[in-house]
Amino acid sequence: KGHALRYGDWKLVQLPDAMPQLFDLATDPFEKVDLASSHLGKVAELQRLLAEHQAKDDPDLPADLANLPR
Repeated sequence: KGHALRYGDWKLVQLPDAMPQLFDLATDPFEKVDLASSHLGKVAELQRLLAEHQAKDDPDLPADLANLPR
């Protein structure tokens, strides 16, 4: 299961066991050009933001959603 974060025009895609992907949606709305290797600082910044958001997530589903398929 992967994760993605959009921050302004930037989108970070983090898939398990894969290198992160970074896209500038303002110039590449169809996500054709991965900019991660040329924008390492932006990747690190967005990974930090993603981790902060994930730390706020409650891993337990509310009781009314507990029996729904995941």
